[in-house]
Amino acid sequence: MSDAEVMRYWSTPPHATDAKTKDYLASMIASPCNGILDFVIVPRSSVTVIGKAGIWCSDPTNPEIGFILAREYWGKGLMAEALGAWLQYLWSEACATLVAGEQIDALDDRGGGVLEGDDGGMDAGSKGSVTDGRRRGGMERYKGARVERVVADADPRNGACLGVMRKFGFSETGRAEKTYETHLGWCDSVYFELERPKG
Repeated sequence: MSDAEVMRYWSTPPHATDAKTKDYLASMIASPCNGILDFVIVPRSSVTVIGKAGIWCSDPTNPEIGFILAREYWGKGLMAEALGAWLQYLWSEACATLVAGEQIDALDDRGGGVLEGDDGGMDAGSKGSVTDGRRRGGMERYKGARVERVVADADPRNGACLGVMRKFGFSETGRAEKTYETHLGWCDSVYFELERPKG
């Protein structure tokens, strides 16, 4: 997260120190969404984290997706693969069961949830234990209800992100100017929404 190009449209500046990244990862690991709605991305052939994708738990009435990928993995279809696996999981009964705070048997033997991409080349695994989020009780924010929709907020200059949103059927719901201020200055927003598939 120190790569300025990767962090260009992120909500915070590039991390200037390893300590900043460690603090960010610690907050992600401590989140009740960890391994339930929020995952890191790891190539199956290694143990190196190359990105993340998922919902952060700040507002269950407006479950917002965020994703990021290391630059050397751009243009290879890996984010599309990871998001495809994540969305398939998000709409599943397994996800609804975990959001409800119930134990399921479909937990990886490493102690975290693992989502496998279509070609078997990618894992979206949790950092730490899935059960930690349930023990902390954080998922009561969702009141035991399954996620019915997911939203996104993208910078209109971020063509790659806009393309991914549209690839997976996200509908544009609006635009606004000067919605947040980052290291780039004031940024605009394109808002997207994707509803749970019918049936």
